[in-house]
Amino acid sequence: NLHLGNYLGAVKRFVELQDANAMCIYCLVDLHAITNWQDPKELRQNTIEVTAAFLACGLRQENSIIFNQSQVPTHTELAWIFNCVTRMGWLNRMTQFKDKAGKDKENASSGLFIYPNLMAADILVYKATHVPVGNDQKQHLELTRDIAARINHHFGAVFTLPEPYIRKRGARIMSLQDPDKKMSKSDPNHNSYIGLTDQDSIIKKKIMKAVTDSQASVVSDSSRPGIRNLIDLYQLLSHDSIDAIERRYQHSSYKPFKEDLADLLINFLSPIREKFHAIRDDHTELTRIITSGNEYAQARAQTTLDRLKDKTGFAL
Repeated sequence: NLHLGNYLGAVKRFVELQDANAMCIYCLVDLHAITNWQDPKELRQNTIEVTAAFLACGLRQENSIIFNQSQVPTHTELAWIFNCVTRMGWLNRMTQFKDKAGKDKENASSGLFIYPNLMAADILVYKATHVPVGNDQKQHLELTRDIAARINHHFGAVFTLPEPYIRKRGARIMSLQDPDKKMSKSDPNHNSYIGLTDQDSIIKKKIMKAVTDSQASVVSDSSRPGIRNLIDLYQLLSHDSIDAIERRYQHSSYKPFKEDLADLLINFLSPIREKFHAIRDDHTELTRIITSGNEYAQARAQTTLDRLKDKTGFAL
């Protein structure tokens, strides 16, 4: 279930990359999802719905491979090798685990602790050169490079060291209710995020309730994270410069700015929502797309894994 932050921080770049004739592979990460408890029916449905959302946002199956992580066992086989290569100290430095586990880390799953190794397998098994990530995942990509470099050092050239592909602005869309936190669909406050399939009235309601501050001036300032976040959204959707947005609303209160931002969002998301519902209803076609992607991904990943097995002494 994708939200606006997912789109602006990642999916929008996915579409741009395929338009640049890049060979793109997208993984529906249900194995990562189960680091927290998932209802099996919902997990299966979410895999289908994320595929529909990708297609509705502009991914084209003729340009992109979309596949289901759990159906390509090469990922988990490679991840086990990475578990034996990665040092505990490396994983202890991962801030995402600390943030997600919180004070109750003794009750966190071991999968949550080592999932960066699976993420590394997701990337390295396809010899990816670039990975579109948000700033919060940059540390994991650095770990991925460390793992690849260690294996290459001990066994010879096996893996490509991937580079992060991070948008300078808009890579991290913040919560509408707590702009110091990243926008997340797991937030219990549903007003904190905008889902890609939210109805028009819901979008407007959430924007009008978005946290700003008492200054009531539309100015992008790092000391004012609420209004800065909204201006970032406006800029990403309108493609106007930050200076132009500030000039447009320099004599306005927050209300007209928020109303215009809501209209921008509604005009932008309405076509995506309509396409999503049409695509999601064609379950047969979605299953065909995922199955085809699984077959391609497994064949390509197996070549890399076989090479590593030969280097490490697993192959007879």
